[in-house]
Amino acid sequence: MSLRFGVGRKRGGFVSPRRKPPEELSQYLLFSSFRQRGQFWLAGRKDFALSGELQFQGGGRVTLHLDGHFDQDRGLHFNKPESVIWGQLNDGALCCILGYYGTVEEIRGVSTFSITTLRGECFIGGATFETRDSVRFRRLRVKFSHLDEWFSPPYRLDYQDLFTKVQIWRDEHPLVCRIPDAGFLIKSEVSYSYPVSPSLVEIKLRSSQYIVIESDEEKSLDWFLDKVRILRDFFSFVIGRPVYTLELMAELPAAEGGEKNSQPPRQIPIVLPVDVPEIYDNHPLDFLTLADHLEGFLPELLREWFHKSDRYATAFRLYLSLMYGNGMYEETVFLNITQALEHLHAEIFPDRSRYCSKTHWRRLLRWFREDFPADILPIPEIEHSFANRNDFVDFLAKRMGFLNKFSLQSRLEDLVNGVPGATLSFVCGDPPNLAVYRPQFISEAVKTRHYLTHFDKEGKKGVASEHRLRELCA
Repeated sequence: MSLRFGVGRKRGGFVSPRRKPPEELSQYLLFSSFRQRGQFWLAGRKDFALSGELQFQGGGRVTLHLDGHFDQDRGLHFNKPESVIWGQLNDGALCCILGYYGTVEEIRGVSTFSITTLRGECFIGGATFETRDSVRFRRLRVKFSHLDEWFSPPYRLDYQDLFTKVQIWRDEHPLVCRIPDAGFLIKSEVSYSYPVSPSLVEIKLRSSQYIVIESDEEKSLDWFLDKVRILRDFFSFVIGRPVYTLELMAELPAAEGGEKNSQPPRQIPIVLPVDVPEIYDNHPLDFLTLADHLEGFLPELLREWFHKSDRYATAFRLYLSLMYGNGMYEETVFLNITQALEHLHAEIFPDRSRYCSKTHWRRLLRWFREDFPADILPIPEIEHSFANRNDFVDFLAKRMGFLNKFSLQSRLEDLVNGVPGATLSFVCGDPPNLAVYRPQFISEAVKTRHYLTHFDKEGKKGVASEHRLRELCA
């Protein structure tokens, strides 16, 4: 099974290309579209409300068209990342926009009036907040793509002659994981839809898997969004497919005024830009794993991912960014992977980054400077770049400093030789002699990376062909 890579340019899942979401995802909040008119004003200044229309296209930012302009917003372009807009839609629902940028256009005629067009950084429905930092809650429900297929169905069908018995585990959580050091819990939840008048030969049950983040205490919106990014990276990694954020629903305490605990919590939708797939493929045959494959140690795997997410963030994102899109050339994929492996090696083997100690290397450089031959001079084409001979020697000594750092070849040898033979053989297509293949594979990868990076025509010998490069990427 191979991974299919494509164009990748996202770090955490909340930056979107401008493309229409696939039809099969348009039912979800962040990939849906809506349009509503209402009254809008700067936080706490309802006396200066403006009429306007709120628009949202799946995957992007909310757009607000205002009849007029706020006092603080003037000019062709302005950016107000800290400002908050409150609003009340015509259906009575409250909302707010956290941070925005836009433009004001003045229309001159018999009378002069203005039209404001704003793009909101984050939209929250059903509530208003003074600042972005004041958006705090304890529970966030997230809908990710691919999880409905990755987890096993939360029901069982027992066929008995012409009758079908359906057993549903309504309280089952396929995933429950507490991150003790950070004081929060991650678990999966299932929602069901039941069939109406099912036939004797067919029953269609629909279920949907959600991931819930529960904190021991109130946390900020950005704290929760950071956990969502880490979770999305985790599921992309273990599933081997680009996972998308489809819905975000925060839970706030019930509105004041009723009896204690008599009102259910308020569900607050959060809308912000997310990745939009060009092609959506969620068939389990293309998954690297299924949840059942990780049964028994999935919570521990997730805990380790959270504990090490900062440490390995760069390597993970270099790798995962290749999944989000289509049409990337093999050269780009190959360079991304080798860069990710170099960074991963530096994190896994922090004590294996140089060939000799700093003390010994400084002795070598001191000898180099003191005994540098007087008749060695820079070539005429670059001679003007150096003030004097000592300047030239210092330049060469600094360049030599990189020779003591582990090369790509040394890093790949550590990584590749550390992979069990059976696993490496499977990944590399079962070569006939793995002992011979290992050094050839490393040498080919190193020469190809150097050639693609530095374009040294003399180093083209031994570089992977286009077909071979495709194999290396897979």
